[in-house]
Amino acid sequence: MAVRAGAASAAALLALTACGGGDDDAENGEAEGGGEETITVAIAGEVPYSYLNDDGEPEGATIALAEEIFGQMGYSIEAEVTDWDSLIPGLNADRYEAVSAGMSILPERCEEAAFAEPEIMYTTALLVEEGNPYGVEDLNDVAEAVESGEDLTLATLSSGVEATYVDELGIDAEGVARQMTEWTWSPAAVPMCSP
Repeated sequence: MAVRAGAASAAALLALTACGGGDDDAENGEAEGGGEETITVAIAGEVPYSYLNDDGEPEGATIALAEEIFGQMGYSIEAEVTDWDSLIPGLNADRYEAVSAGMSILPERCEEAAFAEPEIMYTTALLVEEGNPYGVEDLNDVAEAVESGEDLTLATLSSGVEATYVDELGIDAEGVARQMTEWTWSPAAVPMCSP
């Protein structure tokens, strides 16, 4: 979860470790005024992390964590769906107090927002067609296959950490939206939650 530097005391309490530092002046977690206040949390609408269900209510793994953490501090949450690339800029523009989106904690992101302890651990998975016709098991195999002339179209989430990985390997990849409705690529590098 990313939080804006200097946001509400509840958000400041969450931002103590992953990027170093913290807010030494953070209060004990009570909402200002002693009553329940609402924290606006930005989400990217990605299943299973954070999304709006069919009733328009926020759901997902990071939503459940945010509700529990902020709830213990006397806050309720209100979710606002935004584009992935607008999460941290919107946080810094004071449109919301926190981001709940299964976001990788990277040095360049830490320069722009404070991060809480990691909520979910995941690794990159390579999804391939049944039978793995190209024999690729990781991104290095994809790079080698492309170099040897295989006609592969690799897909990654457009702003996911996997897009950076493939750029570093020199692989041309098609960026796709976080909510894919049709599967027309093989292989695809996507995040996979650890059990």
